[in-house]
Amino acid sequence: TKGKVLLVYDGADDLDLLEKMLPTDSTLVHVLVTTRMSADHPILARADRVVSLGRLGAAAGVEALQAWRGCAGQQLEQEEMKFAKRLVSESPIEGLPLAITHVGTFMRKAQVSYQQYYQLLSSEEEELQA
Repeated sequence: TKGKVLLVYDGADDLDLLEKMLPTDSTLVHVLVTTRMSADHPILARADRVVSLGRLGAAAGVEALQAWRGCAGQQLEQEEMKFAKRLVSESPIEGLPLAITHVGTFMRKAQVSYQQYYQLLSSEEEELQA
C-alpha cells in the first residue's frame, strides 16, 4: 500500500490485548486509541502523543450534543432537556466526548429526538442484559 494509514481502536479497555495488535512500523501507520484507561498506563506512556480528554459535565455535554445534531444554540423544551442530560450523563455515554459526537451524528442523520434515542438505547441495553 502506498501512503499512510490511520488505524483506530475505539473503546480499547484491554490495553494488554491492544499492545499485541499494534503495528510495528509507525512510519506507515498512525494509531488513534480511545480508552477509559489512565494516560499513565505503561502502554500509553510509550505513545508519541497522548491527549487526555476529561468527561463532559451535563451542560457541556448537552451543548456538544446539540452542536453535533446540527441544533447549536436552539433551546430545548424541558422534557427534551431531561432526556438530553440523561443521555450525556448515564452509561454508556458517561460524558465521553467521542461517544457524544457519535450519538449526535446518529441523531441528526436518523432525525430522532432525545427521548426517542434514550428509549432506543434503554431497550437495547435491556435486550443485552436478558
